[in-house]
Amino acid sequence: MGSFISPVGGGLGAVVGALIGATTGCMAGAALGEVIDDTLLDNLECEDCLYLFSK
Repeated sequence: MGSFISPVGGGLGAVVGALIGATTGCMAGAALGEVIDDTLLDNLECEDCLYLFSK
């Protein structure tokens, strides 16, 4: 019984670890993208029509 459960547990651990890593990476990438967008891109706004643009 133990020889069957061990590979299944290892595979399940790998899948769960990959999902957690992907979620963490996605959240970090979204936060970094928002900082770049706020500081480098679309940081000028037309006062008449409120259109956002960069230099």
